[in-house]
Amino acid sequence: MPRPSVDAWEVDSLRATVFTPDAIPFDRCEQWWQTVVSATPESTTNKRALGVFSAEGPVDDGRFALAVLPGRVDWIHVPDIGEGIGTASLGRYVDRDVRFRERLNPWLHTPQITVRRVAFGATLRLPVGNSVEGYRVLAGLLPQVEIDPERMRDFLFQINRPQQSHIVDGLLINRLAKWACVRLEVTANNFRTATLEFARVELDISSDAASQRDLNANDASYRLFVEFQDLAREIAANGDQA
Repeated sequence: MPRPSVDAWEVDSLRATVFTPDAIPFDRCEQWWQTVVSATPESTTNKRALGVFSAEGPVDDGRFALAVLPGRVDWIHVPDIGEGIGTASLGRYVDRDVRFRERLNPWLHTPQITVRRVAFGATLRLPVGNSVEGYRVLAGLLPQVEIDPERMRDFLFQINRPQQSHIVDGLLINRLAKWACVRLEVTANNFRTATLEFARVELDISSDAASQRDLNANDASYRLFVEFQDLAREIAANGDQA
């Protein structure tokens, strides 16, 4: 079966992450939300003793969340669960990853903190008619793996193929991908209304944890994020390539 076009993938979730040694004041977290979203969050959580802050609200036909923990900042974009838990997606991958970066642009260029690591995460799904079709899709994307579409079930394949960054000299990039076929039983009022099946890949592209450089220099955080998004698209289009 030919590999699917990258345009065929739908988005379950997108994530931008930075790791920092800095303690982040809560007023700065609130400023970040306003800079990125330009609207009052629907809900917020402040746990000052633990250094935990979160904000959430509707953005770009989905839900946006900012989660700040000691050492880590996450921006997460997911579908609105009001559309149906597990049934709705954010739409086409090639549209959404660009919009996600554009919304985060001001923050990625000037995060105002020391940045030790950067990561981009994406969970993508490809609707299929049945499990056999799903495994045939995975067989085309995972040429190194022996897949029997007619007999396989509960398949999960995870691999990291690190490579050197083209943006930051000497920086190793982790390219973690988890491939699977999933079945979703949709229910309403305790009755099953539909069965949906997908080929699925979870991507986590990140700079090496062993690196201790400050990735704020020369706008490296933003440029690395663009590189990570390009690598994620490459994996979605070409599958796992040795």
